[in-house]
Amino acid sequence: MVYGGTAGGAIAAVSAAREGLKTALLEPATRIGGMVSGGLGLTDFGKKEVIGGYAFEFYQRAGRHYGMPRYGNEAAWYISSRTPARRFCARCSRKPVSRSS
Repeated sequence: MVYGGTAGGAIAAVSAAREGLKTALLEPATRIGGMVSGGLGLTDFGKKEVIGGYAFEFYQRAGRHYGMPRYGNEAAWYISSRTPARRFCARCSRKPVSRSS
């Protein structure tokens, strides 16, 4: 069980699910993704070259969602808060990630 649907919490839940564990992500608020999905779309990344792992996978999936490959970009570094973060969270996992109220 992971309590807290911040970006770190969501990635922790995805990571555990990918390792074959039954995983529940509990977030008392209405939004998963913390500051990334809450309006701070201008990610403070410094050098893009050092971002890897699940974080880079998130930005790659966001890039595909926004159609960035047609512009020669692999990732979307500036993400709209109107794009549901749980969509990216669910797509990062091979196992279903569902929302329960």
